[in-house]
Amino acid sequence: MRLAARLFAFGAFILAGLLSVVTANFAATAIEARTGNAIAARLDTAGLDWVAVEADGLLVRLSGTAPNEVLRFRALSVAGTVIDAGRVLDRMDVVPPEQVSAPRFAVELLRNGDGVSLIGLVPKNWDRSTLRDSAAALVGDDGVSDMIETAEFPAPDNWEPAVRFGLAALQMLPRSKVSISAGAVTVTAVSDSPAQKARYMTDLARLTPAGLVTTLDISAPRPVITPFTLRLVIDEAGARFDACSAAADRGRDRILRAAIAAGVPEGATCTLGLGAPSP
Repeated sequence: MRLAARLFAFGAFILAGLLSVVTANFAATAIEARTGNAIAARLDTAGLDWVAVEADGLLVRLSGTAPNEVLRFRALSVAGTVIDAGRVLDRMDVVPPEQVSAPRFAVELLRNGDGVSLIGLVPKNWDRSTLRDSAAALVGDDGVSDMIETAEFPAPDNWEPAVRFGLAALQMLPRSKVSISAGAVTVTAVSDSPAQKARYMTDLARLTPAGLVTTLDISAPRPVITPFTLRLVIDEAGARFDACSAAADRGRDRILRAAIAAGVPEGATCTLGLGAPSP
């Protein structure tokens, strides 16, 4: 009887222990579920439905990918209003920020007589004094108007060759506008004569580095013609101009059409010049 009583008491003790464990596990699970649901509901109300909530005992793990750091921090703050913030484990990722595109770096150099203006945007880590020093060497430091701005981006490819060629063109041309960008330079200038224009074009072509796209627009003034003359000769050799001058394209074209009709070969030329021919 005593042995049976002892066995019964021992069994009752074991059963009570098992019931306690089961009850404790059930209670812990219920608490975890209630805590997780409460945090999830609060996050949904705040519009943070991308957060996944997982309760593990007294701890709560937050996972998911936040659109940015601000929303990630907000999710932690919302969870901290339900349970102690020290029990919240941050397992969230953040979407990498988009790479900001570099601006278009470009410089415009304007030279006219004893003044040079520098306008544009250059990389901050690039030595911008190259532009100012080169301009000051041409017109003096007082003649330089520096309106260059900088941006915190590396210099683009082919930036240095373009700047070197642009500065060489500026040095060569006293009346000019030089527009520089990565890999391309546009030069607009005025020469004193057609012969000087030809020399400028030849020298700039020789200085152009390989791979650089250049646009050269160099104008030369028309010669002053005094007086305007038109002489058409017809002899045994045929018809030809002995002299031809015109003040405008329209007048030159009318003269050439009439001359070709009179037997002058195609390709004949008539000089455009400044002046005012008499009626």
